[in-house]
Amino acid sequence: STQGYSSAASDVYKRQVAKEQRKTADQRRDFHHKLARAIADNYTAFICEDLAVKNMMKNRHLSKAIASVGWSQFLTIVKYKMEKAGKYFRRVSRWFPSSQTCRCCGYKNTEVKDLKVREWTCPQCGTWHDRDENAQKNIHAEGLSILKSEGIQIIM
Repeated sequence: STQGYSSAASDVYKRQVAKEQRKTADQRRDFHHKLARAIADNYTAFICEDLAVKNMMKNRHLSKAIASVGWSQFLTIVKYKMEKAGKYFRRVSRWFPSSQTCRCCGYKNTEVKDLKVREWTCPQCGTWHDRDENAQKNIHAEGLSILKSEGIQIIM
């Protein structure tokens, strides 16, 4: 049995794999820094949803995609760069019903909690919504109201 022993070829392979993984991680980190710098240079405020990334990593359908983009690392870098530039970084609560609330009339549609529902029409005002676009606009509006409650006025 060769268990416990390692050949020279497998050692070379392990080093090559480690080198490629380091290169990928460095490229991701470089991209995060460049994108965060562009955001900090061009925007007064950055508003995002306070997602439970650790919990999302437990979902086997999402974990690989979330890990490969380094979402937590990116938000940490953006927060640092925004605050260093004297700008605003705010997180909207993960419990805020961003995808369930009609951005036009404010109606909360609990029937669209299921993530499989990608589009819906508001039963109150009849507006058609794309789930992600609606959530983005609601998170943006909620973030602006958080800033306003802190006495910070963002002019767009």
